[in-house]
Amino acid sequence: MPKAPRGTLQTKVRAEPVWGLAAILALAVIARAPRLLESLWYDEIAAYIFYSSKGPWYVISNYHDPSNHIFHSLLAWASVEFLGWLGSIELAFRLPALFFSLLTIVVIRELAREIAGKRAGWIAALLMAALPVSVLEGADARGYSMMIFFSAAASWALLCGLRSGNLATWIAYAAFCALGVWSHLMTMFVPLGHGVLLVLLYRRSERRRNALQGLAALLGGALLTFVMFAPALDDVFRFYSGKSVAAAESEQPTLLGTEGLHALLQLGGSWYWWAAIPGLALFASGFSLSFRRQDTRLALAATMLGVPLMIAAVAVAGTWVYARFALFALPGAIVLMSFAIEELWLRNRALGIIALATVIIASAADLLTRPPRQPMRKAVELILREQRDSSPVIGLGLNVPDIVIYEPREFRILFSAHGGAQFEELLALPQVKHIIISYPHLLSAQRLDAVRAAGFERIAALPGWADWGKGEVQVWRR
Repeated sequence: MPKAPRGTLQTKVRAEPVWGLAAILALAVIARAPRLLESLWYDEIAAYIFYSSKGPWYVISNYHDPSNHIFHSLLAWASVEFLGWLGSIELAFRLPALFFSLLTIVVIRELAREIAGKRAGWIAALLMAALPVSVLEGADARGYSMMIFFSAAASWALLCGLRSGNLATWIAYAAFCALGVWSHLMTMFVPLGHGVLLVLLYRRSERRRNALQGLAALLGGALLTFVMFAPALDDVFRFYSGKSVAAAESEQPTLLGTEGLHALLQLGGSWYWWAAIPGLALFASGFSLSFRRQDTRLALAATMLGVPLMIAAVAVAGTWVYARFALFALPGAIVLMSFAIEELWLRNRALGIIALATVIIASAADLLTRPPRQPMRKAVELILREQRDSSPVIGLGLNVPDIVIYEPREFRILFSAHGGAQFEELLALPQVKHIIISYPHLLSAQRLDAVRAAGFERIAALPGWADWGKGEVQVWRR
């Protein structure tokens, strides 16, 4: 077999043993395992109810709002449909996210290795395995782990293609871009950033041919994306041309608030500020280092140029945005951290080890102290232990009857939205002895007073970190 030119995606024979990567993947599974089995939360359940549960054609042909991460919703349907025998609905929901989260570790090693050498690749793989943002999204039945994977894979393919001009590499690049956008629409800022970079490179005579190839591949990826979205294009245009995306009218969060803060923190690998500090320091150091060095400036642009484009687009459009919409930047952030650690390692091995250990320890502290995302299952289990008859239970929550997914055989759950018209009617039922309230901070003071007036008292407040600490679930008893 002829030797593959440097910079292609063809499998290469590695000198290092396979057990190194296997050990990192095992660490990643161990870190994600407790989160894989914890209670499902609102977004996971809502996406399944609205889309995945209705079958594959409905998934790919309907886009009423951005909660349909189409490619992920399709895989979630398949996972629940064919792997329900696993005995854990949570695991069946989350297996696609876990798979892509683990696959990202393999790709990020190759991406960092392509740019800065073997040790930087191993460091990046270890960080992707352990950083809380990566761990938590790898155990969340949403499209964000796929966004992270395709962002890393597309950037890797772009750099490989620019160095080799290999046709197969460019085909893979086009596919990664298209599948990434199909997984989550905001992944589009990755190929948009690449497009800006390729246009700039085209102006350099020594890069012109490969840059032109990249632009052709990018066009192919855009056409493939159009084909994938074709069944749902009417819905997509209708949603994004309407007023529902305007932050001022929908009162949704913007980058100038809590979501912007957490978008910044996730560049350090954690959504807890104290756990993000080591990663942010390394990110800043790696950014400065990459910007100053010509050999890594290309990698910086390839992995991070989509971020300012997204910020500009959100500012101009005045739309609402969530921190997780920018998770496509996580691979670039991790590569920059690995650059910084590699630089410290070259100067002083002990400093490099200390820097890496500090990030890993902060990550472990985050994951070990972080509560479940939204412990709805635990609330139902608490009532099962306490209630001795089959009296119905009221579930109060947002617009989707999420808690009903955990309805046991022992009693019915009568769901009402916080502002639902049937709220008072359900509250007046004399046989109801318990109420489960999710997102209690959104329940109006008047309705909370009505709960108390009906003779209920709070017996449990189960913490949840969803929505930055507002995922608490309360149990009330008459």
